Amino acid sequence: MRAAYVMLATMLLCGCTSDDIGTATTTSTPETVQTTPTAHEMPLEYLTVDISAFEGYGCVDRGSYVDCFAVGFEDDFDVSEFTRASDYLGGLSPGYQMLEAHVQNPGIGRDEALHWMGCRMPTAVKYLVKLEDRLELVDDREEFRSLFAPVGSRGEALGFAIAHSGGEPMFEVGLPEGYVKVMEEIPPTNVEEAGGLYKVRLYKKQVCGCGPHPYFMVEYLVRRNGEVSEFNRKEAYRNPEEDGLCVD
Repeated sequence: MRAAYVMLATMLLCGCTSDDIGTATTTSTPETVQTTPTAHEMPLEYLTVDISAFEGYGCVDRGSYVDCFAVGFEDDFDVSEFTRASDYLGGLSPGYQMLEAHVQNPGIGRDEALHWMGCRMPTAVKYLVKLEDRLELVDDREEFRSLFAPVGSRGEALGFAIAHSGGEPMFEVGLPEGYVKVMEEIPPTNVEEAGGLYKVRLYKKQVCGCGPHPYFMVEYLVRRNGEVSEFNRKEAYRNPEEDGLCVD
């Protein structure tokens, strides 16, 4: 009886028949809205860093480096060369466009760069970042944290670990030709969060000195304030043909 009263009231209010009501209730479907995933939602292996703003200034991506000599950025920022930043820095927030900046043999302290490359001729790694109203050369870890901390996602943690170490992710385990396993099982790159800390697994090659020159599995702790510290390092795989190689 109650259901009949409800149907009668509905018909009087909308001016429709019982057949109309039945049709409406059985054919209506919710509207589907498609959205583009943000950097925080995107799988880590698909992150990218956009450099279109630098190309708009006149820089040219030449593959192994980004040529900005035509617009004088190398001289303006006292940089030896620019390269594309690792695409895995695309998880940082804010999602600024950036280039990796190399300063060869700069004669500065070890803490005055994000990380270092090279052997006898060390190269300081910094980042040229496109802010809303200017370009800024991020010289060291403190300046990097001031732009991108706090760390609140797996993508941000991955970007911090790479920028501070120069390590490389390996999401699909596959050894280059000529390399052999040292670890029994080589785990892929992963980012785990627990209690406000992120554990990031990367891989890094021992380049300098005499062989062997293995790749190490290196694990980092990334804190919410942007501090990054190494806590575990194990030899993962190497090329026996490089065991007698010396690199200066």
